[in-house]
This record gives sequence, C-alpha cells and structure tokens, in this order.
Amino acid sequence: MEKSPLGYIVVMFDVMGFEFRLRKFGLKEIHNRYTNIIDFVRQKTERSKLITEKLNITGPFWLAEGGVAELYEINVVNSSDSIMIWSNLAWKMVQNQTKEVLKKNETHPAYGHLSKPVPLVEFWNTCAELICKSIEFDLPIRGAVSIGDAIFDVDNKVYLGEPIVDTARLENKQQAIGLSLCTSFVGHEDISRFFIPYSSHYKPDYNSKKIDLAFNWPLYWKNSRPDINLFDTLQNMSENNDKHPYYSNTIEFAKYSETYSAPPRL
Repeated sequence: MEKSPLGYIVVMFDVMGFEFRLRKFGLKEIHNRYTNIIDFVRQKTERSKLITEKLNITGPFWLAEGGVAELYEINVVNSSDSIMIWSNLAWKMVQNQTKEVLKKNETHPAYGHLSKPVPLVEFWNTCAELICKSIEFDLPIRGAVSIGDAIFDVDNKVYLGEPIVDTARLENKQQAIGLSLCTSFVGHEDISRFFIPYSSHYKPDYNSKKIDLAFNWPLYWKNSRPDINLFDTLQNMSENNDKHPYYSNTIEFAKYSETYSAPPRL
C-alpha cells in the first residue's frame, strides 16, 4: 500500500437519476455505459504504470523540446451509482519520505520541486472529460472534490479518510451536472483556471459553509468538442428525461460559463 506524505486529492461523482436510468436502460446497458465513461481513466493509469515500472520514471522529467512531462497515476473505481477518482499528491519518487523531510528539502535547488504536490492540470482535465463523457452517454454526474489524508488499499478494496466523507456530504447538495470544491481547498492553490465564481448550482436549502465556485467543465467541452453543440445536447437530454430542473440549471451554468470573463491578473 503506497504512502502519501502530502495526502490525496479525491473526487466522488454520483449519477443523477440513477434508478430512473436503470429502469430505462437495463443492467447490461448501464454497465456498458459506465465502462465507456471510465475506461479512458484506466487506460491513462495503465500507461503511467508502464512508464514508471518499465522505465523507472517516478517524477517529472524534461522533454527534448524543453517542456516538462508531468506523470502521475489517476485511479478510478465505481460502485453502483458512484464513481471515485483519486491521486496521490506526492510524486512517486518521494512517497516513502515523510512530510517533514519534504518540507526540509523544498528549497533544494535540484530536488525542491519534488517536495511540492503534483500539478493538478491533468487531474482537472480528467474530471472534465468524465463529466463530458457522462453527458454523451446519458449518465450525467455531479460530484465534489476534497484533499487530505486517506487510505486507498486497492488490493483489499478498502478506501477510508476524511476527503471521501467530505465529498460524499457535498456531492448531493448540488442541483446541476458538475463539480464543487470542499472546504479543504481553502487556501490550497490557484484554481482560477478551472473554477469560476458561481453558487446557483447549490440547492437553495444548503446553508452550510461552502466555496462559491463551480468547475468550468463547459469550457473544456467547447475546446475538446468544438463540433458538438453543448446546449443542444443538454436540451435533448432534458427532453428525454422528463425535463427535470437539474438540466435547466445545468444549461444556465453553461450559459454563464460562455459569457464569463476572468478578471485580469495583477
């Protein structure tokens, strides 16, 4: 079982209207759709493991053209109507070190970068792709993301920790397709590239402490699927699923994303 001196990032997604879709599609078709949605995450992890195990590359490495390849594993598991993905925030090369040692070495000119958490660009892109695929396969998902200490014992299928509890609590407080941040992200990192100011995706009766940001997955759809109109896709999904308000809420958020302009960086 791997160690995690910097903790984990964890996302818990839930399929909206799962019981309705189970009756609509049947068990075999639901399984096929699940497989199509999450297989790309498994394939990504298998490629990562191949490189780390065969080439013994366990941290970021520089490419010939001058860029940096950021390689780490993104794991996925699904059960019933839930999909969970997670990543160790420490590079594989330093997972056996303690948090204290990483803190001590963070200013080292050659190895200091290994004391910092893995960059989350690839993780956020994976979340966005999951959401987009879930729409394409009519298994729309909403989720929450948290960070902290946890245990992921994959061999024994044991998953424990506060981040998992946090995501489960927040996930069902939303009334739209998408992803929200748990309060563990307060002061964590600059997430303005992926989350935009928005709070209408929360249920009106949710009054607990929350972060008024929403994951800007419609921008990812626009960039990754330029030939597929998102609004038409969501409208068709609404028509085929009893016009539930969650779909109109999602359309409103997509419209907001379309018009949102981030403030200039100072």
